[in-house]
Formats: sequence, C-alpha cells, structure tokens
Amino acid sequence: MSLRVEKLTRQHVLDDFDCGHEALNRFLLRFAWPNQQASASQTYVGLDDNAVIGFYTLVVGEVAYDGAPERLTKGLARHPVPIMLLARMGVRVGLQGRGIGAGLVKDAMLRTIAAADIAGTRPVAGRRVGRRSRGHKVAQERKTRGARPELTPRLH
Repeated sequence: MSLRVEKLTRQHVLDDFDCGHEALNRFLLRFAWPNQQASASQTYVGLDDNAVIGFYTLVVGEVAYDGAPERLTKGLARHPVPIMLLARMGVRVGLQGRGIGAGLVKDAMLRTIAAADIAGTRPVAGRRVGRRSRGHKVAQERKTRGARPELTPRLH
C-alpha cells in the first residue's frame, strides 16, 4: 500500500468512508467540499489506488499574542499570530495504526511550510477530537506489524 495525497475534488468517492467518528465522517461527506468551494478550508484526501483511506482539513487561524508560546511570538509585533490549523483528520477504520495518519500529518506539515513561505503563517496546530485522534500515534505505529504504507506522500 502506498499513500497518495490529493486536494479533495468532486470526483473522489466519499460515500463509504468511515473513520469511526460520526462527526468527522459527516464533515467529509457533507461539508468539506462546500467549505472548500467557499475558501473556508482546504481538505486533502489520502488515497490507495482511488480509494479514500484518510483525510485532513487545514484552515488558517490566529492565536492571541499573549496566549501564544514564546517560540511562535519571538521577533513578532504584539499582534495576533497567524497559524495553520489542522482542523480535522481521519483514517479509515481497519487501516488505523498503519502509519497513514503519520503520512497525512507529514503532508499537512509540508503544505504548511510551503504556505508559510508565501503568506507568513506559523506551524500547524491541532486539537484532539477523540481518544483515537492523538496525532499519528508514533509509539503504537512502531509496534504495528504487517504492511505499512509509504510514509512520504506524493503531492499532486
């Protein structure tokens, strides 16, 4: 299995995607495309062949200067700090714990670095949605046996 990451299009089949979190499934199916069309967020899908096996959504946000860690505010004026927020992420049930989440996070970081070079945002921030949404679970994935996807996403 290899992981290919593409920006969400109308051609991606999403109907059978299930990450185990109803709110995330609903977002991907009903709101990701309209939000993307409105430039409110950008969603990227992880594919194995043409099957959607994961996704993540990026949005631009800001944190108050006084509430941001020093590493984000160093050298900046006392204005809100622009950030890239990893707002949503899910991996298909049955494929979780195989490094797909790590590949998606890596892809999000690469896109954030590119955006920061153009627009001056700071690194990705994220928030935990559920017990299973703890980033890419590096420790668990190191213990996982069996086939692992290529963790260097191919950007399209």
